[in-house]
Amino acid sequence: SYIAPFYSHWNHTLFLDYLEKFNLPYKRKIKTFSTGMKMKLSIAIAFSHNAKLFILDEPTSGLDPIVRNEVLDIIQKELIDENKSVFISTHIISDLEKIADYLVYIKNGEIVLNEFLDDILNKFKVVKGDPQHLDDELKQLTYYLEEHKTGYIALTEHANVFSEIFGDSITITTPTIEDLMVYLEKGTHKYNHQIDES
Repeated sequence: SYIAPFYSHWNHTLFLDYLEKFNLPYKRKIKTFSTGMKMKLSIAIAFSHNAKLFILDEPTSGLDPIVRNEVLDIIQKELIDENKSVFISTHIISDLEKIADYLVYIKNGEIVLNEFLDDILNKFKVVKGDPQHLDDELKQLTYYLEEHKTGYIALTEHANVFSEIFGDSITITTPTIEDLMVYLEKGTHKYNHQIDES
């Protein structure tokens, strides 16, 4: 009765469905809700008035893993409708891997990544191999390099160069988004991104 008048397309039936999914008591005072319950209520409200644009700030913060997955499933279903857009700000990187199709990564106020998720994962690779094989020229092809006596780990866009030189003596894998952000955060070589101003 308090929230619905703010929205011209409020769907009360849908709202009740979300309350049931999230196991939220309909007649209980909001001030008695836990942090997780309040977050679930906010999401239920956000998805109950047929909006075209959703801006979610840390939508899974304070939620246990099971409820977090439920919330992400709901957001993902909203993304299926191409006429809707969801902007998510989050520090839980695994959330992005589950639902995001476009990623903007900001470090110290500067945009580091600004691309489609598939393009990012196709571009960057993690190379592991013998540190004795590395020279200064190969090191310049990395954005992050971690060297140990037993081997090195490098983040690069030039995995093909490493593959051509070392063949099967190295391992090349696709990083997770979390690994990618950690490597770019810790890396000594700056990633020169290009932003499409159009």
